[in-house]
Amino acid sequence: MKKTLLILFVLSVVACKKPGKIVDNNNSTNTSSVTDSSATAATPTAVQPMKTDEIKIGFVMADTVLEKFSYYQKVKASLTAKGTKLEKDMEARALAIQKEYQGYQQRGQSMSPKELQEAEMSLMKKQQDLEDFRTKQTAALMKEEEALNKDLQKKIEKYLDTYAAENGYTFILSKHIGGSLLFGKKELDITKDVINGLNASIKK
Repeated sequence: MKKTLLILFVLSVVACKKPGKIVDNNNSTNTSSVTDSSATAATPTAVQPMKTDEIKIGFVMADTVLEKFSYYQKVKASLTAKGTKLEKDMEARALAIQKEYQGYQQRGQSMSPKELQEAEMSLMKKQQDLEDFRTKQTAALMKEEEALNKDLQKKIEKYLDTYAAENGYTFILSKHIGGSLLFGKKELDITKDVINGLNASIKK
């Protein structure tokens, strides 16, 4: 089973700007105090929308980030190696069962009905054990892949949170095949910076 690590790299929004100024709707030039204890509560404050010129957007090429991110490549290679090992192990076990079956065929005429039945039952059990082994090992490998995917996603998101805050980005988008971002100006492409930063953060 040659299964490589895949992750849907959709880091659509990273907010880092502070909210707009709060407007107090209860501020008034009337300085008289309120003496009625049953007065209504103050009107909730409203947050002004962020101005367009305060928004800073960048995007990363998701496929390139995964290709150049050393941690991802290391994890991918490890999972691929485990998948290859499992595949070879399965082939060896299946070949052993096949040889045993061929042996029974060659000796079939000299075996008693009871011996033939026992041989058949033995082969069926070994075949079932092999299928159970395949199912169990495949499930374990998929579970490990899922856990590593989550860990990878957390590492990338954590770094982008810091990167956005330090560089004043309001949004960092992901550009990938099949994604919603179809075009972005080259000057907004921060892929190289993100790759360098991610690799440096792993080495720390």
